[in-house]
Amino acid sequence: MSQDHWSIRVPDIKVPTYIGVYDWEHEQPQTLNVALALVPAQAPAGEHYLDYAAVVIRVRAFARRQPRRLLEEFAGGLADELWQEFDLRWLQISVTKSIDIEGMVSPTVTLERR
Repeated sequence: MSQDHWSIRVPDIKVPTYIGVYDWEHEQPQTLNVALALVPAQAPAGEHYLDYAAVVIRVRAFARRQPRRLLEEFAGGLADELWQEFDLRWLQISVTKSIDIEGMVSPTVTLERR
């Protein structure tokens, strides 16, 4: 007997937010790219399903709420909120910040929670 293992992926949520260590980074919003992979605690059936549109709305609301210094802080706070709001068994969040400084690459932080 086979057992399916699946996840819901939302790979490209662009959110404006105030984030950074330096004061100048908080002068105007910066766009983060958030990628999610989610496994609900219950398999979808009947009335039980993960409303991924509601997940995206929650991500955008979280990004608007308050300035943060670190991508790690953003990813951890977002994980806490999604974990509490939605009945999840597993989640992975990747957050990428575009850096417009010559010679720098865009950093990405990935958090996984079980």
